[in-house]
Amino acid sequence: MGHDHGESGRHYETHPEEAAGQKPPETRRPGHGTHRHALEDFRRRFVVSTILTIPILLLSEPVQELLGIVIRFPGSDYLLLALATAVYLYGGRPFLTGIVSELRARMPGMMTLIAVAITVATYTVRRSFSASSGERGSSGNSPP
Repeated sequence: MGHDHGESGRHYETHPEEAAGQKPPETRRPGHGTHRHALEDFRRRFVVSTILTIPILLLSEPVQELLGIVIRFPGSDYLLLALATAVYLYGGRPFLTGIVSELRARMPGMMTLIAVAITVATYTVRRSFSASSGERGSSGNSPP
């Protein structure tokens, strides 16, 4: 049974070293670093984003209700919004830049899927934040 890649132009190939369980050779593209560098960058972004997510979870009301704790202080809503923005921009950067490349090539793929997902999630959180700021506007913790 053959496998037709069609008109997409995509072709996936496994290096013989990779198939044998050995480390594949590093690939270099003009203007880009090594594949290993990209993996290290993804790993670093994942770890930093995970660490930033801990205070985000602790500052969110649903998690506080679940844990039976209350963490509120002047500016806590702004801190929550700033941390969430940092995770979106720093952790999502490879996907946000990847969507541009994929759409320019008219070949949406995984980067497009993830970029759309994190953007919709971020937009939803911001809308929720804006809506809840009206409810808590008199507490001094929320944006005007």
